[in-house]
Amino acid sequence: MGRAEDLFRLVEQEGFPAIEALIADRASEELFLEFKNSADDGQGNKLHDRDRNNLKKAIGGFANSEGGVVIWGVECSRTAQAGDVAESLRPLTNPKHYVSWLEGAVSGCTVPPVIGVRSIGVETGSDLGYVVTLVPQSTHAPHQIAGEGKYVIRAGSDFVPAPHGVVAGLFGRPPHPVVFPMFILSPLERGINDGVECARAGVTIVIANNGQVVAEDLFVSVCFYEAPGNPEALKLEPVPKWEGTSGMGRDFSWICPRDFRLAPGGQMQAIVLILTCTQSSIANLRWSLTVGCKGAIPYSSEMFTRKVEMGKILNSFFFALQEGDQGLDGHGATQNLLGLSKVEGFYDAGSPTPWAPRLASDK
Repeated sequence: MGRAEDLFRLVEQEGFPAIEALIADRASEELFLEFKNSADDGQGNKLHDRDRNNLKKAIGGFANSEGGVVIWGVECSRTAQAGDVAESLRPLTNPKHYVSWLEGAVSGCTVPPVIGVRSIGVETGSDLGYVVTLVPQSTHAPHQIAGEGKYVIRAGSDFVPAPHGVVAGLFGRPPHPVVFPMFILSPLERGINDGVECARAGVTIVIANNGQVVAEDLFVSVCFYEAPGNPEALKLEPVPKWEGTSGMGRDFSWICPRDFRLAPGGQMQAIVLILTCTQSSIANLRWSLTVGCKGAIPYSSEMFTRKVEMGKILNSFFFALQEGDQGLDGHGATQNLLGLSKVEGFYDAGSPTPWAPRLASDK
């Protein structure tokens, strides 16, 4: 038996003295307890619309959480220290009628209806009294608030909209990691390869976890469909201790050690890609990147730089070096050379934080 059922049984057995004790102790609303006064003190001919809305939130929120009890006919006051505190009694007129109104409204409060909601009247004489409603934790969650199209849960002393991950978990799909790459560009720089002047473009690929749970079995896959023919033109430096495999041609994959995990909000460097080009080794560059982890949808993107575009980038770069151009955008040159210009936004190694591409679901 849970806390809500214990509290409901206590009021059911002891009646009004149990409610009086809550007022005397200035009990505060908490995870399993809610105090409500009626908009018309139960004097109308039906359940007041404000009372019906409060009932909807209570049934949906408690059923989607761990259950709870609503005591109708108690006035609350809010304090900075204790939150909503039972302050005074505001009894209902004819609690038996009020119980019947609540029971008639239960089935229309949520989609689907919550099974097992009970209300009892606590009479104090002179046709006045209180009503106590038990909302059990539901095994058929999640329950949507009827007519509002939203889900609420109990958080502290409030009913709040349920985050997406919580709703997904109630459907049997627990929150999962959201893993995606971030890129740190290094400026295009001049080098010498076998006595021939060349240009080197580098990018560090960082894996980030933007989900709500720890990411395990992280992996990175890089595939080069077209690239300069020189075997030394492409260099990939993975994180030490990551297990690597090489497929046919230029198809590479790495997976992290079994004991490695990436916390929510965490980031880690995965691989460094360096492309070395000479003016005589210009070719199409087309490659793909996939990152992911256990239990999550992988992120995948393809980059492409045409041979003619690569030639223009290198010619402009070498010409700027010869002319001593101090305004050369080395990071932009790297971005364009590696085919990253069509991926939304980028940043260079001097920026305070890396840029992350938005997932398709975020667009």
